[in-house]
Amino acid sequence: MFDYEPQALARYIRTLMADHGFRSERAFALHTGVSPRTLGRILDGTKVDPESLLRIAQALNLPVENLYRLAGYLPPEEDRSRLLREVEYLLRDLSEADQRRILEQVRIEHRYRQSPQEEQSEADQVEKTG
Repeated sequence: MFDYEPQALARYIRTLMADHGFRSERAFALHTGVSPRTLGRILDGTKVDPESLLRIAQALNLPVENLYRLAGYLPPEEDRSRLLREVEYLLRDLSEADQRRILEQVRIEHRYRQSPQEEQSEADQVEKTG
């Protein structure tokens, strides 16, 4: 078992509830297929079983790994990596043409925001691996 920060998982679940427009814990629990009691335990910081986390992830179309990491079932991951995993998970159902178009837009935005030093470092990495 890895480090487990109960309040991080609870905050994440509360954010998901708000982002998806759920005004009550009971409505969220019913939507995700976990019992209100189990959801209450998650929000109180009590350790939860992986099956309940899987149900929540499936109901909200999220990669379950994010919840497993917050619950301590998987090793921690950098926030940026978690965000990228969520984006990849959401994009998987799009056509290849749409995926390529979005990827190109992300690359353009990334290049626009990078400093010249970061850009050179990234180019060096590509040379080493490519």
